[in-house]
Formats: sequence, C-alpha cells, structure tokens
Amino acid sequence: MLQRYFFEEALECFGDQPLIVTADCRLSYHQIQRYVSETIHRLKKQGIEEGERMAILAQNNMAYVILLLAFWRMGVVAVPMSTRWPRKQILQNLRAIEATGIITPKESAPFQTLPEMRHVFMEDLIQFQYHPSYEWNRESHKQWQDRDATIIFTSGSSGKPKAVLHTLGNHIFSALGSNRNIPVEQADRWILSLPLYHVGGLAIIFRVILGGGALVIPVPGSSLEENIRELQVTHVSMVSTQLYRLLRDFGNETNLSGLKVVLIGGGAIPDHLMREGIKRGLPVFKSYGSTEMASQVTTTHPNDAPEKLFTSGRVLDYRDMQIAEDGEILLKGETLFRGYVEEGAVVKAIDEMGWFHSGDIGCLDEYGHLHVTGRKDNMFISGGENIQPEEIEENLTRIEGVEEAIVVPVKDEEFGFRPAAFLKMAHDYQLQHKRIKEFLEDKLPRFKIPAHFFLWPKEWDQSPLKPDRKALKEIAEELVSEKSRGK
Repeated sequence: MLQRYFFEEALECFGDQPLIVTADCRLSYHQIQRYVSETIHRLKKQGIEEGERMAILAQNNMAYVILLLAFWRMGVVAVPMSTRWPRKQILQNLRAIEATGIITPKESAPFQTLPEMRHVFMEDLIQFQYHPSYEWNRESHKQWQDRDATIIFTSGSSGKPKAVLHTLGNHIFSALGSNRNIPVEQADRWILSLPLYHVGGLAIIFRVILGGGALVIPVPGSSLEENIRELQVTHVSMVSTQLYRLLRDFGNETNLSGLKVVLIGGGAIPDHLMREGIKRGLPVFKSYGSTEMASQVTTTHPNDAPEKLFTSGRVLDYRDMQIAEDGEILLKGETLFRGYVEEGAVVKAIDEMGWFHSGDIGCLDEYGHLHVTGRKDNMFISGGENIQPEEIEENLTRIEGVEEAIVVPVKDEEFGFRPAAFLKMAHDYQLQHKRIKEFLEDKLPRFKIPAHFFLWPKEWDQSPLKPDRKALKEIAEELVSEKSRGK
C-alpha cells in the first residue's frame, strides 16, 4: 500500500471525486493533480530543488494546500510559519533552521528577508491555469516515506519554540492510525479549521487524501458554525476554545446533524465542555497528541462507553506509549519525529530505549484509556505545596461566564510563588473576584486559590491555539508589581 507516493495512489482511486471544496468551487483529485504538476514546474524555474527548506507565511487557502502537495512531491521540506509571530521572530527561526527561502502572498505586508534567503510570491507559483505540457510524472519513489517533509515549530507555550522535523511517513502513518479509529470516506468533508502551521491542521490534509474525502476551505470572516452548516461539513478538528464558541453559537434552530466527527485536542479539554457537547448531540471525540508525534497519539473510539468519552482515549495504531514512574508520558512509533532542528542540524530527542519524553503527566486506567493531568514544566511550589496549574484551570472554567483560564506562578515573599489566573470572560460577564473565590473555596484547598485575577490580554483574544504561558507569566509579574506600587 505504501510503495508509492501517497497522492498517486489516491488519484487512482478517487480521481474524479472532489478534493478541495470552497464556497465558490469544487476541485477534483485530478484537477488538483494538474495544479500540483504546474506548481512543481514553476518551483523548478525559481531554482528550488529537492531537500531545500522553504518557509510558507500565509493564511489557510487553496493555493497553500497545492503548494504543500507540490513540495512533498518534489522532496522540498515545507516550513509553515505562524502568521501571528512578529517578523523578527520569523526571521530568527528561519535562520536557526537554515531555511533557503520564504513564500508569501503578494497582498501581505512587505517582508524583508535575510540576504541569503530568496522571497517568492505564491501567485507566481500557483495560477490555476492548466497547460497540457505540464503532465504528472508518475514515477514511483522508493523509500519516499523516509523523506523529510515538514519543519513545524511548537507553540512555545512554556518557552522558546522548537523546530520539529517530520518525514512524509510520519504524517502518513499518523493519518492511517487516525482513519482506522475514525474513518474518512469519499462523501466526507473535513474542514480546515486549524491553521496549517499547526500540526493538527496539516494532519487533516493527510487524513482526507488517504480516505478519499474532501478538504473544506472555510469562508474568511464566517463563523465555524456557519461554515459547517453551509459547506456540508462532516468532520471538524478543534481546540477547546473553538468548541466553547461553537456551543455558544449553536442554537436549537441550527441544524448540525450532518456532523459525524468533532475531534477535540490541542490541550486540556474541560469536562464541562465535553458534557455540554454530548448533551447537544455533537459526535465529540477527545484526543491527546503532540507536535513531535505528528498530531494524535490517543483518541476515544466511536464505540467507547459514555464515561470513557471524558478520557483521552486509547493509543492509535502505529504509536506506542508508556507511563514512567514519575507519571511522565513516554512516546515512540512510526509517527515520532526525526528530531529537533538546531543551527541547521537534526538533534535526536529520545532516550537510550528510543522513547520520547513528552513532558506531559498522565495515567492509564484499567481499560488502557489515558488520563492527562498536566505538564511537568507547568508545576510549581507554593509554600512547600505542589501546584499543578491545570487543576485550577479546570475548576475556573466551570464558572459561568469563564471561557478560558490560564494559571501561572508569580513571585511571593512569603510563599515563594503564588498562583495568578488570566480569565477570558464571555460577553456580558464581568471579572468578579469575590464570586470566583467563593466558587473555588468549595473545590480547592486555600493554597491553590489564585492570589491574583487578570483579564485575558486582548492581543490573544482571537487565537484558537494554546496561549504562551511564559509571556503570560511575565505579564502577571508586571501587573502584580504595578499593584504593589499602587499604580
């Protein structure tokens, strides 16, 4: 099955089926094949060759998907970059991995590259015009699955982002295991609801192509609920913030009965959100994954008992997992990344037994379902007591009006550190310290109740991905300092 480039196999099976669906058009596997072939031709004219590391800085769109497929067909390593990062950080990261160029849309703000780096416009590569002279080269590639395919930067939620190098095989095996657990069929449509610089967004492309489904490009400016309904979406991936917003916007008059799968991951998922989603009839699947493992590691199954839907599920095929004595989750398998890219070189990140130490803490129940409790590097000590911020965050998000919560440590003369909480409040709700503390007093010991409460920073208000804990800690320290000075 995996003897040739995966897209060639998909073309043989699903050639005239739609691969990309937007509000304005539907493009089949054959049509996308032609655009990919033309894009390869133009990439070669630009002097881009196999093995190069080329960055992409753009919003999700059809051209972005075609460019990725062309890169993987050529053997070019795609480096999707976050559109939320400042330009200085982008250039620093690209220099660290020795990227040779960057591709951006013409409409984006002027981008000043490094002297050694070429800058190519996406519109010059993908023009959506078919020329018969550019035919698809159907040669098979031995060991294609071992080719380097992507460098994805971690979210950096607890420190400096790391550059994670995956092979094409890592992504393929990730999708194969996912599709065995949650099938993708020819009539299915999976919406590209996560950015392509996030491993969860990239994973959707592979799952769709291996199953013969269609990839739905959302309408810019429209809500997720509107896109799901109007574009007849069957599968959707999201993080907890997106689930919260979907439930908020999901009225009784809205028909989302066409949904088969709502895959939730990307961090801690509060039980009350899962409970509300199930109550509303959403087909919710909870997942635990990591960038290093090319997305999902464990996921709940369609036949799981109702109480198991609140776990992170069982290990998917092509992965392996065990819990260390200290509770850390250890990972390996066909989806495990090659290593981190540092100063251009690939640095392995496994122990002598081949295990990757995830930094996450969890346990397995008697049926093999994973329960994730937090991260080792998030824990801190306050007055001699261990505090796991995720426990406090889970309780905070049970409070009516609290959309999201992040707890960080701030220095304290008496206790060493005390917890401080950033809260994203829903519309028409105020941050009422007394009400929140009274709620927590029945749920947590006094030393775990935050000493400070702050409103969510506005610059992160619309981000669906994990917030930067290190940056929030610095903000909290400054706010506490200002408070102590009487400002």
